[in-house]
Amino acid sequence: MSIYKFADTRMLIRFKAQYVYLHEALADALLMMVQHVQTDQFPSVVRQMLSKDKTSAKTKVEEQFQVKHNIIFG
Repeated sequence: MSIYKFADTRMLIRFKAQYVYLHEALADALLMMVQHVQTDQFPSVVRQMLSKDKTSAKTKVEEQFQVKHNIIFG
């Protein structure tokens, strides 16, 4: 069973763009050998990812989503 079918049956992913983003994020993490976040570091990593950039007023998560979206959909 693909992750898309699994998530779709549970209404976790509702739009193709969400699936594409999730797939790309997982692929990037696996290909780039991203360091794992320790449990005690997780809150600070989440705060960092959700903090807004001063120039764009977007969070790092929003910026990454936009990059992926632009790559996939132009």
